Amino acid sequence: MEEEYSSTILFICLLWPDIEEFDRVEKYFKTLLKSLPNHHVDVPSFYHQLENIYYAKNDFDTALDYYILGYNLRCQYLSSDHYQIAVPLDNLGIVYEDKQNYDQALEYCKQALAIYEKTI
Repeated sequence: MEEEYSSTILFICLLWPDIEEFDRVEKYFKTLLKSLPNHHVDVPSFYHQLENIYYAKNDFDTALDYYILGYNLRCQYLSSDHYQIAVPLDNLGIVYEDKQNYDQALEYCKQALAIYEKTI
């Protein structure tokens, strides 16, 4: 069952930036997300894609909400220096930069960089 969702996620992730039907893709991701148990391995991936959709729609506040959800969920299952912890931190920095909150952006990017330097 997990492979089915993973291949679905992969397909949609590759497709949605090209079709630019953000509202439709958002609805699809939310429907799939509701069908998964909270502890399912793909839940952080769904949050990440929703983050990207809201970011693409310039809805930075909602994107931040999903970045934080995804980050918190990853922190529950991964070590604090895992590279997948750095990804949402980096994304938080990017969104805060777009919101012109440069101090907050710099803080998140520094945290992400510290993890990347340990793991790459």
